[in-house]
Parts: sequence; C-alpha cells; structure tokens
Amino acid sequence: MTLGLALTACHSSSGRTDPAPPDLPAGTGPLATDAVVWAVGDTVHVGERTIRAGGAVRAMVAANGRIYFVRGRSDVVRVTDGDRVRATDLRADELRASEDGRYLGFLDTSEMPWSTVVVDLESGEVVVRDDAGMGDADDDLADLYEDAEPRVLGFDGDELFVRTASGIDVMSWDPRTGERTDHGDQFFFAGRDPGGGRSLPALVRHGRLVVPRDPYLSTQWGHVSPDGSVTLQLVANRTEVFAVDSGRRLPTDLHGRKFVLGGWTDDATAYGVAFDGTPFGPHRVTLVTCRLTVEQQRCRALRTIRPPAHQLVLFPSGSAASDY
Repeated sequence: MTLGLALTACHSSSGRTDPAPPDLPAGTGPLATDAVVWAVGDTVHVGERTIRAGGAVRAMVAANGRIYFVRGRSDVVRVTDGDRVRATDLRADELRASEDGRYLGFLDTSEMPWSTVVVDLESGEVVVRDDAGMGDADDDLADLYEDAEPRVLGFDGDELFVRTASGIDVMSWDPRTGERTDHGDQFFFAGRDPGGGRSLPALVRHGRLVVPRDPYLSTQWGHVSPDGSVTLQLVANRTEVFAVDSGRRLPTDLHGRKFVLGGWTDDATAYGVAFDGTPFGPHRVTLVTCRLTVEQQRCRALRTIRPPAHQLVLFPSGSAASDY
C-alpha cells in the first residue's frame, strides 16, 4: 500500500513541530568515492588518507565525498571531509547511505516516538521525517522499542526501508516524491553492502551454490557482487567464492580462512579483512582487495592491521562492527 506524502509535511500526527534544518555541508565533498574505507578506534582511513575522528568511531558511512559517523556512546551524527570534523544537529544510532551517495537515512532516536529521516546530501536538507510505524502516543514506547527492535534496513535505489516497531512490518520512503509504502510482514529486504552488491540468501549443496526462490530457506548468507556474477559465502567455517549463475565454486586465495567483506570499489573489486583465527584485537588481520569475476579471482594484501584488544576493524556499513 502506497501513501502519498508531501515533503513539507512528513510528520505523522504526533504533534511535534518541525526541527531546525540540520547543520550539514551541501554538495559533493573532496574524499574519493571509490576508495577502500575502514576504521580502527578514532582513525578513519579513506584510501591512503588518514582522518582523526576525535573519538572512537562506532558506525560510519561514506557518502557524497564525505564520511558521516557516530562515535563512542554519543548519538550525534558527525561529518568530515578529511580536513575537519563537525557535529550536526542529527541524532542516530545507525546510518545508511544510498548507493549513489546522494541520500543519508536513519532512525532519529532523540525523542519519542522515533522518526524515519532522509537527508538529501546535495542540498543538505531533510526531505523525509516521519514517525509512521513507530507506535502510538499511548504506547509504552521504550518497552515497545526494546522488544520489537525497529531499525533502519537500508536503501534500494533512492528508497529507504525500515523495520517498524511492530517488529516484522517493513515500510519504505521515496525521498524524491515523499511517498511512503507499507510492505507488510512478508517483505524480504536484502541488505546492501558499501559500494554496491547485497546480501545473498543461498544454500551450498554438494559443493555447488543454490539460490532458493524463498530467501528464508537459505542456510548460508553471503554477499553478491554489484554486477551479480559472483558471491562470497561462508561454508563450513571458511569463506568460498561461487559463480552465481552456474553455482560453481571458484578457487580463490583470500589470504585467510575467513574473509569479512568491507565493501566494493567497483562492480568486481571487493575489499575486506582476512584471517585464520579470531578477528578481535590484538590478533592481526590482513586488509585485502580482490578482483572477483567468473573468469578471474585475484587478491592482493594491502596491509596488516592489529586492532586494540577486543576491538574489530570497522567498515562503512553504517552499523557497529559485530562478531565476524
């Protein structure tokens, strides 16, 4: 079901007044949009460039030539173009960026009820702010959110998808038109990876990849390349590369037993960390870039990283690093 919404009236009937415009830079920033992006502690790396964030980075996205991030226990969204870090008026726990880098999306958790927010990074303006699906005013919202765990899922094209406070229903917003769509409780959203590509629910049977029509039947969640030709799948505690169309395994030296995808710099070039044991510091992991096509699988080690104790390398997925 699709509901037409005016961009100037994106609130649901919560009675809140419109907030002041966010303090965001407009237009394209200077950072490379096809670089390997990662962070450890308070240091963000964009290609060969090193940026000090002023505190441990908890979650980040690369969008429109800038890095947007939250750090420590703060929910303040900060932005850097590589030269300086500035705080914005936005508040979030997780962030998502559209594939073309134009839009930034998140759940504003600064007041009840929460709101879905989309920012147009070309203009620096909030174009969607809507608390639909986030509970009623007479609900115990704190308890509801703890149980249902609403969260921002990500963009498909320009459209932002969110799991609502029902815990199962999915809604989406189109920032170009302001339309909100209710997809119900049977909708499957395949998470997007930085730089393109998406999650691929699949099975590996007798050494061959099978992609079921029903994604909920999958047992090996992987990551398919932006062009859809190859996928990285964790099989028997080892990362393997498969051709999607044929299901054939493509022998690849990933420089470690496991490979955690960080993102894609183009349709066929992945980057991430490889390791044999644990990825938690102080154990070392290897930052790797791989050319992955059906015809060619070639990986190159960029550097060895030793995160601080109990920490992980963070990639620009918009979420906190989790146990790989």
